[in-house]
Amino acid sequence: MRFTSKEAEKLADLHEYLHGPIATAIKPHTPTKDAIPVTLGHEFAGTVEEVGEDVQKVQVGDRVAVLPLLYDGTCDACKRGYINCCSSSATIGYTGKQPTF
Repeated sequence: MRFTSKEAEKLADLHEYLHGPIATAIKPHTPTKDAIPVTLGHEFAGTVEEVGEDVQKVQVGDRVAVLPLLYDGTCDACKRGYINCCSSSATIGYTGKQPTF
């Protein structure tokens, strides 16, 4: 059986829901301070419907996706370009929604 990336992503969230918590934070997670319950869903995309007057990098109609990884940008790993190894990393949809750094 083969799954598309969209189907596989749904399976990851379903697995977390049915068998977790695995990746979701039971205690408040550093740096987000969030804990379960959280809204699952770490990969999502959409189409820009409107932009503010100061926005220059996207336009109405652009297709966009999120990078669900939250990182501090200050640790050694981040400074070397390894944001996936950030010592304070979090993931939207698993460990929180907004970092506090």
